[in-house]
Amino acid sequence: MLAVLACGPEPEPQASLEGRTFLSQSVTEDGAPRQLVAGTELRLEFFEGARISASAGCNLLDGTYAIEGDVLVLSDAAQTAIGCDPALSEQDDWYFGYLASSPAFELDDDTIVLEGSGVRIEYLDQEVATPDAELVGPTWTVDTVAPPVPVLTTRPDDPNGTAISTFAWTEAETGVTFQCSIENGPYGPCNSPFTFEVIVDTSNNGEHQFAVRAIDAVGNASSPAIYKWKVNSVGFTITGNADGLLSPGTPRRLVLTLHNPNSFTIYVTAIQVTVDSAPPGCPATNVDVIPSDIDATVAKRVAVPANGTASVPTARRPQILLKNLPTNQDSCMTKTFSLRYTGIATK
Repeated sequence: MLAVLACGPEPEPQASLEGRTFLSQSVTEDGAPRQLVAGTELRLEFFEGARISASAGCNLLDGTYAIEGDVLVLSDAAQTAIGCDPALSEQDDWYFGYLASSPAFELDDDTIVLEGSGVRIEYLDQEVATPDAELVGPTWTVDTVAPPVPVLTTRPDDPNGTAISTFAWTEAETGVTFQCSIENGPYGPCNSPFTFEVIVDTSNNGEHQFAVRAIDAVGNASSPAIYKWKVNSVGFTITGNADGLLSPGTPRRLVLTLHNPNSFTIYVTAIQVTVDSAPPGCPATNVDVIPSDIDATVAKRVAVPANGTASVPTARRPQILLKNLPTNQDSCMTKTFSLRYTGIATK
């Protein structure tokens, strides 16, 4: 919303004022300082085409101007009508009314003085009053260069006979940190040397993966050093039988003994049971095998001492089940099934 303050003839532009902004430095009324609303100042801005803009903390005054003799004369002036705090509205009305009263005007290089009706306002060019601060401060260098690839100095043999794997590495750049990835997983913080235990199974054809990369102080990441290897199962044998005769619908646990012929302790991480042969008239499909839950975790693997034996804990034993079929299974009575035991073990 605009309110028209005054109209008049087309003014002559003042070339020495164009493009300049002036800020009040002193405001007196009847010889005494006039207090402005806290945080405000009186502004005059001069533009090309003899246009002038003024503000006192809330609304804006816009119009044209001329300097007639030593008097500032506004014409075609209008102001915005924004709802302001009462104190700001009162200050706007006082200032805009004063400018419209054609006060005496004096320009002296970087200062303007308006005077009339007992009011004197002294202004200073904004470039002098609030000069741009000199850019003096620290210098820096933009670093977009990634660190060199870490060099692996310790790594498992390929193939390796143990699931415990240790890696160590060096890095040519100082002040870096490291991130590691296991089995193509996400990267996480790590330090050299770094030891972990792989899960030995038949997934990914038994292959394992480790990678390490360097991160510099600004977050640039090196290309990773990557190593792949296989962990071979060490030799051992399994013997055992069901803990009782089979009957349809009743599972029987297999009481198994693990035999370690090696001169070091082994850790059995998997056991598989299959029906190797079945008696005539009683096919192997009549039998289900409930697998052991032994795995490579410390809680579930089975340790077998060097040149010794160990029994599979009861809770970890696989089970065999003769299915309870709707057909007559008398042909399975007193018959024997042959089972094959295989497994995986590491040092």
